[in-house]
Amino acid sequence: MNPEEIGYSGQYLNNTQHRIKIRTGSDINEAKKDAVCGEMFLVTGSSPAVYICTETADVNEAVIYKVADLTELA
Repeated sequence: MNPEEIGYSGQYLNNTQHRIKIRTGSDINEAKKDAVCGEMFLVTGSSPAVYICTETADVNEAVIYKVADLTELA
């Protein structure tokens, strides 16, 4: 996947190229078929949470882990 496909701006930090892609949606299962390693997901809806993909999707699905549930600060 090239930088243009994910909307990468071309900025560098310490002469190193970093890419961050964040997707939002209400169902994490929709992302399993085309997730890219390092991609982050903000799941909205009744059970909001943050997920990260640790292995790019193959013919079946990606490896995605829940990082944290999101709770509202009082």
